[in-house]
Amino acid sequence: MRHLRGRTLLRAATLGIASVLLAAPAALAASPVAAAGAGYRVIDLGTLLPGGRSFATAINERGDVVGASDGHAVLWRDGQIIDLGVLPEGSTAVATDLNERDEVVGYGSNDYSTSAFVWRNGQMSALELLPGADNCLADGINDKGQIVGRRTAPSGHGTRAVTWLANGRAVDLDPTGSSSLARDIANNGWIVGEMVITEDPWYGGSAVWRHGVPTVIHPGTAMAVNERRQIVGIGGGSYLWSRGVVTDLGRPAGATSFEPVDINNRTQVVGNSDGAFVWRRGVFTALPSLAGDPATAAAAGINDRGQIVGYAEAADGLTAHAVLWTR
Repeated sequence: MRHLRGRTLLRAATLGIASVLLAAPAALAASPVAAAGAGYRVIDLGTLLPGGRSFATAINERGDVVGASDGHAVLWRDGQIIDLGVLPEGSTAVATDLNERDEVVGYGSNDYSTSAFVWRNGQMSALELLPGADNCLADGINDKGQIVGRRTAPSGHGTRAVTWLANGRAVDLDPTGSSSLARDIANNGWIVGEMVITEDPWYGGSAVWRHGVPTVIHPGTAMAVNERRQIVGIGGGSYLWSRGVVTDLGRPAGATSFEPVDINNRTQVVGNSDGAFVWRRGVFTALPSLAGDPATAAAAGINDRGQIVGYAEAADGLTAHAVLWTR
């Protein structure tokens, strides 16, 4: 489950890769918005350092949360913040996802490169780097220990979707393509992300890999997949794909757009549009912020209990803190 997919822009910048262009969005329908908060309370998860910064990226079914604080990858568990550290010779690290087996993935950087990592048994280690790749990062992990992400293409232009098998071996998911990336993986092995459509190299297509074979299912980019094989993404607006049927999620009333970032098995979708929102059955609910202004918060991930994580401007108005939204 996961993710501050708004953070993918940060990651693309980290790799120095230009984003794949999306199709021009169609006119979007506004959807009802429940009263701000609507029973949700926001909890400040805190930071490693006094006066520091933090953000959360994913939450599992036990309520464990991962993200980053003050340059280190971190894990919040049972009300405590655990410093996962950085890779050897690294200067910063961000945890991007976790599973139910106490495994965490993410990426670490220094002045010269970015490396994907997995943290397990209390130890952070770099994942295998495919030949011809200077940088790589991990975006998602399932309960089987399979990991997905991206690496720089051998040409040095664009990125290639990659998966790391449970035994640690790296596999290029798009060996002949020009640009692709993988964002999420379900326990059934479905992988979602995006890939350039060969016939139109400036057009990004939402992709799903099944048994290693990619299929473009919609324009734009696929952001997340659940165990019911439902996919959310952006392309001509925000969408929900289920059994080949595409539903327009619309946008909150008064907003110009909506960017979904995660979906759980109850078909609750979280995303962002001048603030953090959760969508269910056609209704958007605005999530509260620490600072009082909902527009100063952003959602990242949701679990099947309906707990949501992300970040919000702190009450001091000077820093951002990782937060948990719960009822």
